[in-house]
Amino acid sequence: MISGPKFKRFVTYYWRLSRNYSTPYAIAQLLVFAVTTFNILSNILVLGLDESLGGLAGYVARGLTEGLLFLVFCHYVLRGYLKTQFIQYSVNLKRGLRLLALLAGISALHVLFIYHFDASSYFGDLETDSMTIVINEKEHVVDFNTPQIWVIALLNQLILYLLWSLLYIFWHATKSKRELQKQVQEARIQQLTNQLNPHFLFNTLNSIRAMIFEDKTKAAELVTQLSELFRTHLQAHLKPSTTVEEEWRIAKQYLDIEKVRLEERLQLNIDIEPDTLEQKLPTLLLLTLAENAIKHGIAPVVNEGLLSLKTQKTAPDRWQLVMSNSVAREQQMPGTKTGLKNTRQRLQLMFADKAQLQITKSADNFTVTLDLPYV
Repeated sequence: MISGPKFKRFVTYYWRLSRNYSTPYAIAQLLVFAVTTFNILSNILVLGLDESLGGLAGYVARGLTEGLLFLVFCHYVLRGYLKTQFIQYSVNLKRGLRLLALLAGISALHVLFIYHFDASSYFGDLETDSMTIVINEKEHVVDFNTPQIWVIALLNQLILYLLWSLLYIFWHATKSKRELQKQVQEARIQQLTNQLNPHFLFNTLNSIRAMIFEDKTKAAELVTQLSELFRTHLQAHLKPSTTVEEEWRIAKQYLDIEKVRLEERLQLNIDIEPDTLEQKLPTLLLLTLAENAIKHGIAPVVNEGLLSLKTQKTAPDRWQLVMSNSVAREQQMPGTKTGLKNTRQRLQLMFADKAQLQITKSADNFTVTLDLPYV
């Protein structure tokens, strides 16, 4: 026997669980209610609209009430049982029989409510003891008070509740699979993001090392700016994705550091459309592109170099990010292409086939163009 406090906790838990649902689930339940009500009304209308049996208003009220009853049993009883006692466990014969027993109990209660509706006058006089069906000009009388009819009604409700349960289990399994895929995807993106931090620190320390022999004051300034940049990283916990606005703020801190070292050799041309500031990018993507542009393009150039960044909305559902940099005509510094490979992987993980990365090379220019979905 279940004690009073345990039963109270049981009911309280089920009540809290029933209040926690997603919007897609609510929409699906409304569709179930509509379909169930329509099916009930269709079955009732087979009897024919007769004012002596309550008329149209009585039929509609009865159909809506029975559809609501189905919804209540599914949401407040069946859903809670599936979430707590079935879905999270491995399926076996014992657990399956328990579910069938619950479905049979709910179906029996549903049929009893139907009998009560028929015997009451809540919706007008809807009680019908029998129905005459004409087949091949012969009359067949169906008696609704026979046990066979109630057994058929019970089996009908059992099938409906079983169908709802199977659909819910399938929907929940699909949802769990998507969530697991998302977690794995975010973990992979985070792993690729974490690879960038040592890479960035190594490049920046090399810049400071080179500056120490040229200008100790500027080297000290570089250390200060580097500490500010890493403080930003620590204060804002790295997520798999962030906005263009935040990406540019971090990339600008890095470019300010390189500006101290390169001075007039680094010229910037920035054109970021306001419409793109809230668009999503993999974290540190701009920083990665900026590092590549400086290390392999502008730093080796003795003369003045130009780094350009442009973002623009190209269609209602698309936008572009274009970063280009000047390169030495004579030679370009060899690279491992780790940064661009990392960028491709992270774009693929975040946007799948909706993102495109295109590289354009010329004698004195290197351009990376990202074509991304606008959301």
